[in-house]
Amino acid sequence: MRVAGVALALLGCALCAACRMDPASRRSPCHFGQEQRVADLQASQVDELRLVRIEQAMWALWSEPAGLFARRLDLHGKPGAPARRIGERCAGGFAVEARGAGLLLGCLMPAATPYDTGRARYVELGPQLEPQRTQDHEGAGVLSRGIGVAWAEGAGQLVWHDGSADRQQVWLAPGAQAGGRVVSPPERAASWPSVLGVGAALRVSWVEAWLEQDRPRGRIVLWERNRELASLSPILNDNAMPQLLAAPVGTLVAYRDRRRIDERMGLYVGPLAGDSARIVRVARADGVARPAVTRCMGGVVAATPRTYAGDYFVGVNFLDAAFDKPQGEQQFYEDSHEYASAAAACADSHALVLIGERARLLRGGGSVRAIPYVCERD
Repeated sequence: MRVAGVALALLGCALCAACRMDPASRRSPCHFGQEQRVADLQASQVDELRLVRIEQAMWALWSEPAGLFARRLDLHGKPGAPARRIGERCAGGFAVEARGAGLLLGCLMPAATPYDTGRARYVELGPQLEPQRTQDHEGAGVLSRGIGVAWAEGAGQLVWHDGSADRQQVWLAPGAQAGGRVVSPPERAASWPSVLGVGAALRVSWVEAWLEQDRPRGRIVLWERNRELASLSPILNDNAMPQLLAAPVGTLVAYRDRRRIDERMGLYVGPLAGDSARIVRVARADGVARPAVTRCMGGVVAATPRTYAGDYFVGVNFLDAAFDKPQGEQQFYEDSHEYASAAAACADSHALVLIGERARLLRGGGSVRAIPYVCERD
C-alpha cells in the first residue's frame, strides 16, 4: 500500500498513521497527526459513528448494543472526561447537527420483528448533551437504515428510512412535534435519506430503485417543498448513501457508486446544480459504512471505509475548491485489525477523523480512535 506516494513497511502493529514520523512523509502536504484512543467497545463494532464540533470542543458519538455513547475531545482528538451513555441504541443509525451550544439528534430504532413498530426519535440536547426535548415518531420496519436531522424552516426536521419486506419509503417530520408524512413515491423503493437546511429552506435527498424491463435501475433524487421531485444522478448502486453539504459555492452532493459494472465502489463529490462533469470520483469506498465527508481547510475532506486484498481500513483524501486532489490518499491501517467506519469534522486548521475498529473473531471488542488530518498550504 501507499500513503501520499510513500511506500510503507507495515512492521508488526505499526499504524500507517505512524508514517508521519518518516522524513519523506513529513514533506507531504497532507498528513496525519497524533492518534488518540477514544473508547474500547463492549461490542465487536459500532452501529454508527459521528463527530461534531460545538464551540471549542469536539464530541465523539457512537451507537453499540449497550446504547448511545458520547465523549468530549479537544480539537486534536485528545479525550477529556470519560465516555458516558446518553441514550438508547440507534441500531438503524443516527445523525447529529450542532445547534447553538447544543445538538439536534436523530436516532433510528428499527422494529425487532415484523410484528413490532419501530420508531425514529428526535432529541434536542443541551451543552453537556443532556436531553431537553424528545419526540418519537412511529414507522421504522425491521429493514430500516438511515436517518437525518437538520434545522430548517424555523424548526428541527427529521427524515428517516422505513424499511420492511413490503415497503421501502422515506418519512419527513417536524422533529419536535407529532406527525409526519411519507415524501417518497410509493411505486419505487426509497432508502438512505439525507437532509440539509439551506437558510430557511429544506432539502431532502434519497436513493430510488426500481425495475425497468426486468433490469434494476436507480437514481439519487432531491425533494424540496412545493417543487417537483428532481433527479440528481443515475446510479448503479442502490446502497449509494447520499449526503448533502452546504458550501460557499452552493450545495454539494456526495454518494457512493460505480460508473461501470466492473469498477470498484467509489465516493463521488460535486456541486448539486450545474455541470455533472464536475462530480468527481474521490477514492475507492467499498467498505460497509457510509463515507464521512466534511468541508474543511478551504475544500472537502473525505474519510472512506474501504478494502484492499481482504483488509479493512480508512482512506482520507482532500479536495480543493476546484475539486482537484493535490496529493494521494492517506490510509489509516494496522496489520490484523479491521477499521470499518469513520466520521469527520473540521477544526479550522485541520480536520479531525474518528475511526471505528471492528473486532476480529475471538479478539474481544472493537475500539474508536481519533486522529488529526492536516493539509499544509503555501
